[in-house]
Amino acid sequence: MRCPHCPSDRTVEVLSCAMPTVLSACPPDLLAASRRAPLAVHWCPDCMLGFNATPLADAELDFIYRNYLYISPRNGIGTSKYAGMLDLLRSHCGRGEAVVEIGCNEGYLLETLATEGWTDLLGIEPGPQADEAEAHGCRVRRGFFTAGMLADGSVDVFVLMHVFEHVPDPSAMLQAMRSALRPGGRIIIEVPDFCGFHHQHLQYYSVPFFRRLARANRLAVRSLHGDGNVVRAVLTHGDGSGSPDPAEDAAMAGRVAGIAGRWRAASETGRAAIADGGRVLWWGAGSASVIALNQLDDALLADGRLTVVDGDPRKAGCGIPGTGLRVADAAAQAGSAWDTLVTASSFSAEIMTRAAGLGIRWNRHVTVCP
Repeated sequence: MRCPHCPSDRTVEVLSCAMPTVLSACPPDLLAASRRAPLAVHWCPDCMLGFNATPLADAELDFIYRNYLYISPRNGIGTSKYAGMLDLLRSHCGRGEAVVEIGCNEGYLLETLATEGWTDLLGIEPGPQADEAEAHGCRVRRGFFTAGMLADGSVDVFVLMHVFEHVPDPSAMLQAMRSALRPGGRIIIEVPDFCGFHHQHLQYYSVPFFRRLARANRLAVRSLHGDGNVVRAVLTHGDGSGSPDPAEDAAMAGRVAGIAGRWRAASETGRAAIADGGRVLWWGAGSASVIALNQLDDALLADGRLTVVDGDPRKAGCGIPGTGLRVADAAAQAGSAWDTLVTASSFSAEIMTRAAGLGIRWNRHVTVCP
């Protein structure tokens, strides 16, 4: 299969599986619309881009985006997700500069910046989360960001937090932002670090690919770091003179070679946690949980020892796509005792603090993150 970024036809399949199209606890209408569909992730050894080789139709993706229950720090767990981006903004952005967050969700990041003294903030959000952002005092433009939406030279800083991986054409997106940047302006991006394999993610980024992407789009890399969980990049106007790093490329090739094995290992961890765990409290109803629960045998899901909860009260009573499981409100488990606590989330530390605060007790803890 040809790479969508460069002319290479040497792409290799990294992962292939069946996965629900919706990766969150769902109310009945969205649960009915979810389906299990094949997902194939390919990787290009020439430009280092990973990509979704089996993308859903635009109409189906649009429906999911407009109805999805995103991580909501206002409704439970997830504040730690923003710590790295906030540190990056404090280092690379002045409080008087014009900051635009593309995909601002419910406005948590914008509101946090406002409380710290930023004065010129704008969010762009196509989903219903824009209502909550506005209710918390954020200035929001509704819709998807497109070229020409903002005047040329009107923006000091663009912020994209776990949005860029959903974009079908990364170069076109960068060029649209580049046009709106003032001289010296920055584009600050956080994405999964070649992980987060599911239908809504169209691209799987890495540090080596970001170097090539910046060069191809005449941008300079001011800061670039990947930690195996996320990549954070700060890009600015440049002449495209940056070069790939052979050592980074070699390390990335080795990492890709081991991905299928790590995926299988995470699935086995989830199975073992249920099979050997007595009464199990499974905390998490977002993407990591939906993926992990869909790797379990039907018999394990049906024997009644597994209770799925989430700290976001909006998810109570919702269903986990592909499993038949329902989500309970974590607060209703206050004072309960369990043999095993499973945290299937990127926020295990937050979850365990919350569980302990509710007086929940457990004998062992297992983290499952495919």
